[in-house]
This record gives sequence, C-alpha cells and structure tokens, in this order.
Amino acid sequence: MLKKIKCNVCGHTFHAHAALRYEAKLKPDAILPLSKSVEVAECFDCPRCGCQKIVNIRHQRSVGIVIVDEAHENKNYKEPDKCD
Repeated sequence: MLKKIKCNVCGHTFHAHAALRYEAKLKPDAILPLSKSVEVAECFDCPRCGCQKIVNIRHQRSVGIVIVDEAHENKNYKEPDKCD
C-alpha cells in the first residue's frame, strides 16, 4: 500500500512511489560546526507545485565505544601465570 503525502505549500495529496524518492544531504549547522555527522533527508517532489517535501531524516550510524583495559596499556604489564 502506498503512503499518501500532503504538500505543505499547495495542499495537493500524492502517492509516495519508491521510484520518485531521492536523498538530499543537509548542511551542518554553520553556527555550531562541532558535529561532523552528515544527515541525509528522504525527499519527494510535489507533482503540482514542484516543492520539496522531506519525509524522513536519516542520521549517520554511531560508532561503538571501545573500552581499553588500563593494564594492557602499561608496558610493564606481565600476564599472570595460568593454573591447570
């Protein structure tokens, strides 16, 4: 079943065909450029007035946190003897 989208400008309702969907990169905030992540918006164009309708914003996947064992960072670290 196709989802219907309503244009915010002209009020026209149209079907969201997957073939008409495209992605647009959003510019990072110029005031706070601390975040280097790029956001991608899923968009459709209104067939009546041609304006862009953003239906979803996709955020970049985050990278997992790596926990480093302090004992292994120490160059003088010696592995304990294993008991059988």
